[in-house]
Amino acid sequence: RLLKEVARRDEIIKQHLRDYKLQDNKKADAIMGSLLQAFDKQNNAEQGQLLTDVHVHMTTVDLLIGGTETTAAWLNWTVAFLLHRPEVQTRVYEELCTVLEERYPKYSDRHRLPVLSSVISEVLRLRPVAPLAVPHRAIRDSSISGYFIPKNTVIIPNLFGAHHDPAVWSEPYSFKPERFLEGGGGSARSLMPFGGG
Repeated sequence: RLLKEVARRDEIIKQHLRDYKLQDNKKADAIMGSLLQAFDKQNNAEQGQLLTDVHVHMTTVDLLIGGTETTAAWLNWTVAFLLHRPEVQTRVYEELCTVLEERYPKYSDRHRLPVLSSVISEVLRLRPVAPLAVPHRAIRDSSISGYFIPKNTVIIPNLFGAHHDPAVWSEPYSFKPERFLEGGGGSARSLMPFGGG
C-alpha cells in the first residue's frame, strides 16, 4: 500500500513538472521555478548536465515531506496537548485576539506572542519532529562530556533524550509551556528541536 501511495505521489509531481516545463513564462519567485530555470540554463550550456529531472523531482519530494508531514505532526500533538490543558488554550486564544486585533499573524509578531511561542517550544520539546538529528562525523579525536570520540566516529544526536533529560528539564514528560515564559525555568538554549548544527 505504501509503494502504491509513493508511486501516486511521484506521478503527481512528474505531472506538475511536465506542466511547468510547458509554460512560456516560468517564474523564479517559487522554489520550483528557480530549480527548473537552473535546469534549463544547464541544459543549454555546453559543460554537461549536473542537475537532472531526478534531482528536481527528489528536491520537490524533500520539500513536500519536510514542509507538510512535520507541520501536520506538530499540529496533531499541539491539539492533543491543549485538550488536556484548556486553560493554556484559552491564554493562547486571548493573546492572539489582543495582539493581532482580528488580522492574520506575521512572523514579526512572534516577539509579541510569548504564550503562543512557549506552546510551540514546549510541543517541539516534548515531541520533536525527528527524535534523532542528522548524523555528524568527528573530523578529529575529540570528547563530549568526558567521553572520548575517535576521529571519523559517526555521532547521531538524540534530540528526544536531550529534551527529556531530568537534569535539564523539571518534569520532563509533562506539558508545561509556562517553563518557556519569563522565570519559568526553561531554557531556549537547551531546546534543539531541529538539531544542533
